[in-house]
Amino acid sequence: MKFLGFNISRDKKADVKSTIYAKTDDFTKQFEFSDDRLTIYEDIDRMVRTDEYAAEALDCLVSDIIPIKNWYEDDFLPIESDDTTMKDKVGEIIDRSQIKPQLRNITHYLLRYGNRHCEFVLDKSNRFKKLVEIPQTWSVFRNVDNHGQPKDGDPAERKINHCAYDQRTDYGGFITGFYPFQIIHWRTTPFDRDGNGTPFLQAARHTWLKLQYEIDALVRARIERAYSKLVHKIPVSTNADDETVKKIIGDYIRNITKKQITSLADNVLKSKWSPSPMDVETNFYMAVNEQMKGDIVLLDPSNPNLQNIADILFLLNKYFGRLKVPKARLANEADVRAKATMGEINTAYASTVTGYQVDLIMPIYLMVNQVLFLEGIINDIDERLEYKIILPSPFVKTEREQAEISRIESFAVANYVKAGVLSRDTARQQYLSMDKKESHEEEEKVLGEKEMFPSVSAFGGMQASQVKPDEEVLRELYKLRQEAKYNGKRKPAITHRH
Repeated sequence: MKFLGFNISRDKKADVKSTIYAKTDDFTKQFEFSDDRLTIYEDIDRMVRTDEYAAEALDCLVSDIIPIKNWYEDDFLPIESDDTTMKDKVGEIIDRSQIKPQLRNITHYLLRYGNRHCEFVLDKSNRFKKLVEIPQTWSVFRNVDNHGQPKDGDPAERKINHCAYDQRTDYGGFITGFYPFQIIHWRTTPFDRDGNGTPFLQAARHTWLKLQYEIDALVRARIERAYSKLVHKIPVSTNADDETVKKIIGDYIRNITKKQITSLADNVLKSKWSPSPMDVETNFYMAVNEQMKGDIVLLDPSNPNLQNIADILFLLNKYFGRLKVPKARLANEADVRAKATMGEINTAYASTVTGYQVDLIMPIYLMVNQVLFLEGIINDIDERLEYKIILPSPFVKTEREQAEISRIESFAVANYVKAGVLSRDTARQQYLSMDKKESHEEEEKVLGEKEMFPSVSAFGGMQASQVKPDEEVLRELYKLRQEAKYNGKRKPAITHRH
């Protein structure tokens, strides 16, 4: 049988104690969450669709991992290499992959599910053609051996869990299989035992589900308490039987829910039933002695327990702790206190973004190396190549802040060099990003100028005794650089030379 919506066994006579245990056991089962892959994906989908914080956190991360500014630039994935031929070749491969229009979507679902798969497509001549995103992340399975390495089975055998990757139906049926090189697998660390990534929202999922139960229960309780409770006392004869009492109460209910309308056509009063704004939850009808007057009594609907939301705040704090995105960055967060330590928060957040940037870049390296290997340019896919694919720094900064830091540092370096307490060679290599050859060439140009600033006097008329030694100058400049980084600003390159 069911008691208050809970299943209770009637194999034996129920007593109060067993009934309470049955209710408690059935209720706690609501908090036993399944952790299989498909259920996790479905729960995360609900989080993103219905929870503003989860959706906003994902949007913020995607925008910081791949800034919109870079999206509209031709060189949206900058490549660095001393080998011009290699640089051009890598750029051509990235263009051929058609990854640009897919990358933001790949990034979103990489964070959302922890995995994203693209098919490495070859043309009829076995030349790399493009990357094709597989939209059903849940349908692609990575199959590994006892050592965690992708299996090398033949996809033509059409067996589940046989080749490196396979795609399956909703019911686990085989669709198609792939060799290891045919799938470019984006995944976030840490990996599970099958080598799949961890969804960004996975750790917050249990807390979010508990929070939904808490909030739904609170909403239902407040709706039930939202309207005043009325007790209608209806005089009824003491000799009336049950049927008569029901009829009297029924007539009373109909009378208070009936409107009279005058028809202009025949000038006749007509009755019209109208729905009551009240229901059995808010109205109670009680027969009283006919000697008593009819009355309507208002019951106090308040419930002080509904004002206690400490448990919800506790779960919210746990939830925010896993989202990692600073609360002040979330568009719908009004808590100004979250901005009090934005320097520290931005630094920690930048580390999170950097980690996801690494997860995003590594499969692109794999794709490029596979193409170079197929075209005979390299002999080993794992060969270390002298090129870098760059994503912008995640530190938040404005053009004004960047210009101010550049002005201060260039002014300080120029003055200390002219004062003779900071060697030009050190300044050029440390703050102008020159190598030794460039510094030597620059030194030859300024030898004459250096004679104009002997060490006995300083720039601006300062005496040599007032000038700080090299070590202290470098320490102050290093401190300035560290403070800029600590406050969420990236040190810009100095372009001012002497």
